[in-house]
Amino acid sequence: MNDVPTSPGEVSALAQLLDDPDADVQASVHARLTELGHQAVPALLAARDDADADLRPLIEDAIHDLHFDHVQQAWSLVMDAPAVNLERGAFLFALYRFPDLDIPSYRRRLDAFADQARPQIERASGVERAFALADVMCNTLGFAGNEEHYYDPNNSYLNQVIDRRLGIPISLSVIYLLLGNRLNLPVYGVNLPAHFLVKYVSDNGEVYLDLFNGGEYVSREACLRFLLKAGVKPRPAYFQAADPKPILLRMGRNLLAIARETDQTDMAQDLTTLLAPWDPSLDA
Repeated sequence: MNDVPTSPGEVSALAQLLDDPDADVQASVHARLTELGHQAVPALLAARDDADADLRPLIEDAIHDLHFDHVQQAWSLVMDAPAVNLERGAFLFALYRFPDLDIPSYRRRLDAFADQARPQIERASGVERAFALADVMCNTLGFAGNEEHYYDPNNSYLNQVIDRRLGIPISLSVIYLLLGNRLNLPVYGVNLPAHFLVKYVSDNGEVYLDLFNGGEYVSREACLRFLLKAGVKPRPAYFQAADPKPILLRMGRNLLAIARETDQTDMAQDLTTLLAPWDPSLDA
């Protein structure tokens, strides 16, 4: 976080000068905003809401530049860490879309969900604990797959998934994994092509669950049939526990595909910039 002191009044005054006819003034304003960094964003958001139609796009550009730089730095710290933190990385996609997102409040909601599930988990044993968590998540808390609007980008932002209780396979699975981590369950992501599952691992083997379809049990044979039907040759690697990094990259590629399909060129460029250093299939 930038430690350069500032005040909302100063940022508001700077925002009013973003359309100053003097190029030197504009350069000084941008230099100061860059110096202030992400801490200037809240006041810029307030200034944007009060700005006229001509000034608003300039303030939005300034917000974007400061905010994206902040997200990019945080993302790099997550992805370069020896142990990639799935929760931090997943929430950064949401922060990118919602600059004023209160991430700690959503993490507390996940804590509360886990506390709500804990009694049922403690009454179960073995693999039944995995099904108990799925039952709480899908039936008690009401999380479900958004079949009607599958390609809505809100299905990929964790704050929106938590608020609306709707998601796609990978985002619902990530919620499940984050709850499972809080409950010390041996659950892992399964990065199958075209569909994302979770699995519970024990000395007796592995059990697969599909959170998009209510947390239902999926046999390995059904997974194999699904892959073959999709024209994908099954590989043992598809069934291994997915590390956080490829899970996060897959979440990002989902959003990137939506941005490209909906001609959101700025968002597509931002996501490409974020993902490319860790995904050789992309070109920044």
